[in-house]
Amino acid sequence: MGELLAIEKGEPMSIMRLSSLEFLIEEAFKNLTRNVVISFASITTVTLTLLVVGVVGLAMVNIEYSSQHLPGKLEVAVFLKRNVPLQEAIGLANKVKSWEGVKEVKVVSKEEAWQDLKKELKREVDLSDIPNPLPHALRIKTVAPQYIISVAETLRKEQIVDEVREGREVAEKLQSLNNLIKWTGISLGLFLLLASSLIIGNAVRLAIYARREEIRIMQLVGATNFFIMGPFVLEGTAYSIFGGLLAFLILLLAYIYIYNHFPLSFFLLLPYQDVALPLFAAIFLLALLIGVVSSFLSTRYFLYKRGEEFE
Repeated sequence: MGELLAIEKGEPMSIMRLSSLEFLIEEAFKNLTRNVVISFASITTVTLTLLVVGVVGLAMVNIEYSSQHLPGKLEVAVFLKRNVPLQEAIGLANKVKSWEGVKEVKVVSKEEAWQDLKKELKREVDLSDIPNPLPHALRIKTVAPQYIISVAETLRKEQIVDEVREGREVAEKLQSLNNLIKWTGISLGLFLLLASSLIIGNAVRLAIYARREEIRIMQLVGATNFFIMGPFVLEGTAYSIFGGLLAFLILLLAYIYIYNHFPLSFFLLLPYQDVALPLFAAIFLLALLIGVVSSFLSTRYFLYKRGEEFE
């Protein structure tokens, strides 16, 4: 009420704005402590929602990272017919580079492959007097595992191609895992997002009803609905941000622990130093969005649509 009286007394605009801001923040944090159970439920639900979203996001990012750093397992090896000259191999490589999903194409000449094979087998057998039986070859890397199979199938239709080998089994498993995590996470995340919004909205509704007499007085002396909405929107946003910070800490500590204590030879993880900042930004922005939208819509509904209940 002091802020509204300040307007009547003609205080300077800067003082009024500062006073109003202090009022909004003070009232928002008063609301946080009035109903501990609702506050706990709101923060916990937001934390669970953002944990699910964070786990799904980290899993998908690391699947992508792992697929790009597993040597040989996610490459397409293309062996050309023996009578195909090197220039045609280079021409096919340039053609493949323009295909969707192709990240890198390397031409391996038969001379280069023969030298590598002789070095690899020099302790077991002498190949120096044997004519080179190898063809020219291509080694292809894709931007994601799901492109490996389609690239391999298209290459088999090329007339100068003799054989195509790809990590089909690994690619299919990674793609299936990625799809499972994505759709399970989306379904569970949407459910928890709805639950978070409803609980935050309910907390705001209870706060509005607890202070309906004050709200009515403020309306009578000329306070706008947007000014009245301020503390309640800040309250809902605070629930969400607290939940987001808690989710970030849990995710980061769990990720660091897994990274340091469970090194996996078949699955590579991004260094946690590269994960921390993007993870914090994503969690914070999503938490802010959940809090602002759910509390704003709930407050607006009860002030505009059901304002007669304050009379």
